[in-house]
Amino acid sequence: MDNSIFVKISNRFGTPSYVYFEDIIKNQIQKIFTVFSGIDYFPTFAVKANSNPILLAIIKNHGFGMEITSTGEFYGAIKAGVKPENIIWNGSCKTVNDMNFFLKQRIGRINIDSFSELEDWGKVLNSTKSSEIPKFYVRINPDINSQTHSFIQTGLLIHKFGIPLESVHEFLKLSSENNIKIAGFHIHIGSQITKIEPFLDAIEKTSKFLDKYELTEIDIGGGWGIEYNDSESLNLVSYRENIIPLIKNYKVCTEFGRFVIGEAGVYLTRVERVKRTQSKTFVIVDGGMNHFIRPALYGAKHPYEIIGERKEGSVNFDIVGPICESGDVLYSNTASSLPKEGSLIVFKFLGAYGFSMASRYNGYPLPPEILICSNGSVKLIRRRESFKDTYRGVINQ
Repeated sequence: MDNSIFVKISNRFGTPSYVYFEDIIKNQIQKIFTVFSGIDYFPTFAVKANSNPILLAIIKNHGFGMEITSTGEFYGAIKAGVKPENIIWNGSCKTVNDMNFFLKQRIGRINIDSFSELEDWGKVLNSTKSSEIPKFYVRINPDINSQTHSFIQTGLLIHKFGIPLESVHEFLKLSSENNIKIAGFHIHIGSQITKIEPFLDAIEKTSKFLDKYELTEIDIGGGWGIEYNDSESLNLVSYRENIIPLIKNYKVCTEFGRFVIGEAGVYLTRVERVKRTQSKTFVIVDGGMNHFIRPALYGAKHPYEIIGERKEGSVNFDIVGPICESGDVLYSNTASSLPKEGSLIVFKFLGAYGFSMASRYNGYPLPPEILICSNGSVKLIRRRESFKDTYRGVINQ
């Protein structure tokens, strides 16, 4: 990409900022449709990855429904023009109030996560007058190690999600007693998975139970890994060759988030200080873990690029933010020529779990979001917060 666009954006909208590229989103979507071509397929986007309605509308307009975990994400999807019947509701803590709300909204699909949730659904459905009942799936925990960061694994029995396969018979019996028709199973074993084997194991295990109980639908979740920083990405050719034969006879749903939008976004910052101590050199930028928490939370390393003047020679330094935490390190122990104050640093692959996990910690307002459209135009899709926005909900004394 042409780095001059980041200079123009920084001059026009300031820093820090999130910037997205529409063409990359479209390209990732096309890769997904290529993998699943030839089967009965309904893709959805995991709104938790990025909930900006402008971006959701682009994804929706290219054939996707939405997967949500809260009423807030539901409103974002509706604002993007998504029809409720094209939305899947996930989560391990669905409240009765939310159940009633989503029934009234005529949401299309719901993944039931536990026995206690099933019992609540029985009570709610027994008291509802709605003639539009969503399609119910059972979330299965196949006890599979997805070989990814422990915080984003979801498919082992030690995790809070789903029910064990050995409990399926009891679950389906209870659903029948509550007059809840189960259409199929849902599995999602984690995020940022770069190996085929965990997907294979989970689907092979689950499909046997689908056939045993004569169910015809499967939601295989998401989890496709992307290449962040010299890391391995998922081999999509191998995925199609190995996975599609296992699911070709079912109606298939997916819930991709990071793969759709992760590579499409960057976090744009400006160097404010270069600080040398006896032990370390720090490049201090104007945005930190408040907006970009993945390094502090997951130990993630996102590739970065310096745009602007640099000092001669190579130096080992940390790139850090303005937050009053020693953990506010965006990239540690990197060696190159030092950027001068005023230069830009662009952190890449931040379309997913960048802005969506941002906070106002230390009193910094949320940054703007900017879209580079396919036609080359630049569009502000969320303005930078003001301090008035930050304190809007405070009750005056």
